[in-house]
Amino acid sequence: MNAIYVIDKEKGCTSRDVVNRLSKKLKIKKLGHAGTLDPLATGVLVIASNRATKCLEFLLDHDKEYIATVLLGKATDTLDITGKVIMDLPSVRSISQKELQEVLNHFQGIYLQEVPIYSAIQRNGKRLYEYARDNQEVDLPKRKVAIDQIKLLELRKDQNRSTFSFQVTVSKGTYIRSLIRDIGLKLGIPCTMIELRRIRQGQFSLKQAKTLEEIELNDGLEIETVLKEMFPAYVIPQNREKWVTNGGAIELPLTDEFVLLENHDHQLIALYQKQGALYRSKRQFNL
Repeated sequence: MNAIYVIDKEKGCTSRDVVNRLSKKLKIKKLGHAGTLDPLATGVLVIASNRATKCLEFLLDHDKEYIATVLLGKATDTLDITGKVIMDLPSVRSISQKELQEVLNHFQGIYLQEVPIYSAIQRNGKRLYEYARDNQEVDLPKRKVAIDQIKLLELRKDQNRSTFSFQVTVSKGTYIRSLIRDIGLKLGIPCTMIELRRIRQGQFSLKQAKTLEEIELNDGLEIETVLKEMFPAYVIPQNREKWVTNGGAIELPLTDEFVLLENHDHQLIALYQKQGALYRSKRQFNL
């Protein structure tokens, strides 16, 4: 079965742990996941089986939605509660919901985000977390990310500590830990992430997700169905099927950037991308 499984990941395990456990449970050798979640995080983890793994790159390039919970007054080296504490204030100034929402609004749109050092991004052929573990200094890369929507859900105060939670929709490549650090810098109060839940990745949401205990083999979504929900489909004339099967460029009466090409039996042949006057192969299928 070439399928997509939508898992509600539990806290405390890596994304690779989930893949390994699912492989053992469903007796599927070839599995891969799209969009890594840290052990602290929970929620939507998209996993592909068999030949559907070839399509993972197209499932990654979409926005994601999260609910995050933040502790005020503490900062760590990993930017979340699992890390080494580098600042811990016994008390912080009082903030209002209005002030906090205004700070969140500041980040809506495109902004330049510094990648956290505890990440798998490579710098000079070495992953950033390896620099951190070796106590080596490294210039952290920055990249443009998009914050499409961000809203305060709750601000909770007590005598010693305050926390808040917010919901956010972000582009691919956005680190919520880094966003929280930057929110703290804007507030003038150190902040660290204590909880993170991904509630949507592209078209996949928690409504579709099942835990590892609940998931069964027939819960997989056929990759053909998933792709047709993402891209328009076009049936190639029979005399051009072999040409397209071999990856040849073709002229089509279409304007869409991406299109799925099918044979006369409506079987997927390839995903093509418009480049100038022609459509060219982006991914060949053998589903």
